[in-house]
Amino acid sequence: DWGVYDKPVPYKHQLHNLEHGGVIIHYGRDVPVAGVNALRELWAKSPSFVMVVPDTSASFPKDGVVVGSQQRWMSCKPFTPAMTSAIEVYIDEYRGRGPEPALSKNVGGDRPEGLPAPKIEDKGAK
Repeated sequence: DWGVYDKPVPYKHQLHNLEHGGVIIHYGRDVPVAGVNALRELWAKSPSFVMVVPDTSASFPKDGVVVGSQQRWMSCKPFTPAMTSAIEVYIDEYRGRGPEPALSKNVGGDRPEGLPAPKIEDKGAK
């Protein structure tokens, strides 16, 4: 589902969203609360086809943000809230440009094992 997560989302589920033109904003465990709040505010301005997820894998930059789409990725490390303007441009450029038709609906219902629900769901994606 499109939205803001407070738990990591398995990569196999993220890949499916990328195929449908999604943009995924990953943030490291050491990004300050002000940085995470800035990402949430950015998402709230235009949530369609966007996910914000924490990434706790060992190889992920702890103080960084990586934004990905089917076509490209962009790294912001160390991340500061001022970098959200660059992320906004990235989203505007790559959102909806996946190889499969974009699905604006959140599936809801039964979740596959290991797939958390978004903490803040895109209410327009119904």
